[in-house]
Amino acid sequence: MSATSASWAVITGASAGIGAACLRRIAQYEPNLNCLAVGRRLNKLQEAKQLAGGYERVHLVAADVSTSEGIATIVSALPANASVKYLIHNAGLLGPIAPLAEIDRDVFRQVMATNLEAPLFLTQALLPHLKRCASETNTKARILHVSSGAAHSSYEGWGSYCVTKAGFNMMYRCLATELAHDNILVGSVRPGVVDTPMQNHIREFKGPSNHFPARST
Repeated sequence: MSATSASWAVITGASAGIGAACLRRIAQYEPNLNCLAVGRRLNKLQEAKQLAGGYERVHLVAADVSTSEGIATIVSALPANASVKYLIHNAGLLGPIAPLAEIDRDVFRQVMATNLEAPLFLTQALLPHLKRCASETNTKARILHVSSGAAHSSYEGWGSYCVTKAGFNMMYRCLATELAHDNILVGSVRPGVVDTPMQNHIREFKGPSNHFPARST
């Protein structure tokens, strides 16, 4: 099946962890879908593709979702007439483990750009493709936000992550209402603690104990 003849799944943060697991699941159980795996490092995406079965219908794009250039790269990787059935927003940035009172403005903006702005503006950019799925295939397109318990609870030292994930949760709720008019379903999932590279970063934290008190308990 050619890349232009099937519907698509677009997965951000697909090079490892939950994103790579989503890629494997979709690639192996939905043979009529092309998958566009998005991540910042091409070598890691290639590894994820092989773990997903190495199918030719798994396509890779190295892009930074936090930038307008990265979003343009993702959109241009799809055929102009592509129908997007699934859009999974999984890319996320923990940011510095430090009190909010000490967060650098530019660093905080980078966390905002990745965790909050990227899913909003990528959704906007892919709306024509999502609407095409609903109108041409008689199948409702689905957008999934991979959320976190940090969207609902405060964790000392994780302020930038908690704040952006809380906004991400409200974004899903607003989009679910708005996009229902276009037969596009929007959902959110809180997977709990999963052994991902982000968890490695948390476990390996070596900063001041008052920046992450839970780490020392």
